[in-house]
Amino acid sequence: MTTVRRGDAAERIRTRLVANWKLIAHAAGMAVVAFYVLELLDRGWWYNDAYGFWNAWSGGLYDIPWLDHGAYVYSPAFAQAIVPLAWLPWETFWFIWTLIQFAALILIVGPAWSGIILLLPWPSLPGYANSVPATIENGNPQLLIALAIVAGLRWPGAWAVPILTKVTPGVGILWFAIRREWRSLGIALGTTALIVAVSAILSADLWTQWFGLLAESTSANTLAKEPILPLPLVVRLPVALIILVWGALTNRYWTVPITATLALPAIQLGGFAILVAAMPFLGLPLTPRWPLPQRRELDVPAAG
Repeated sequence: MTTVRRGDAAERIRTRLVANWKLIAHAAGMAVVAFYVLELLDRGWWYNDAYGFWNAWSGGLYDIPWLDHGAYVYSPAFAQAIVPLAWLPWETFWFIWTLIQFAALILIVGPAWSGIILLLPWPSLPGYANSVPATIENGNPQLLIALAIVAGLRWPGAWAVPILTKVTPGVGILWFAIRREWRSLGIALGTTALIVAVSAILSADLWTQWFGLLAESTSANTLAKEPILPLPLVVRLPVALIILVWGALTNRYWTVPITATLALPAIQLGGFAILVAAMPFLGLPLTPRWPLPQRRELDVPAAG
């Protein structure tokens, strides 16, 4: 009979753990995600942004004034896109919408980092978790915008998502103009224009109402809800553009999500969740390697 020493057994276990550390890390991350999903779905939420999306078609799409509770403020195209979900009972809608948000997080940063991010203590506010679980709980599509930004650097048509929801983060498409990637810029703008055209054919009057809502929003006091970065868009936007120009000229893809975050109409707490879109471009272990177009040789030295 062969006797296996304790030291040999321990060494084998250690070797297996080292060899499979990525799998273990991802499994641990998925366990954290599963805990958050179950905990959040157990509580449920009625009066949040997601409820406003689900309830938007119950009356006039833009009947509720800007900044009032339950107001729908995104484009008609977004509301039309989620109509099949809005036909479902609220509890079913909330379940699917929550899973979509967690799925977006996992696609952006991978399971392991998803678990870490959900456990981070910052940025947060009293009574709230950090920005990522907070925005998931609220149902705001920040993580869908983050996913669209990551995907949009390879498939420019994805930029229609931030443009037709939050609008101003769409300045990120200037990345293509700065780098003279005109085909990508054309795809981003053309896709957005096509969606608008189809939507307007279905409901032209809603687009008129939305443009009126956007005009009204320019005088809205959003700073009252900016506890972390209480700076108006007129201050943040120039900084965002400077960062974008620098990043575009030096191949720093991670500057695009920073630009989009700073360009949000109102960042609040959940807006910082968009910053997770920078992680796939930082060379961190355990993050997905998103495909990028071939890097252009610009007039300045390229950087990571």
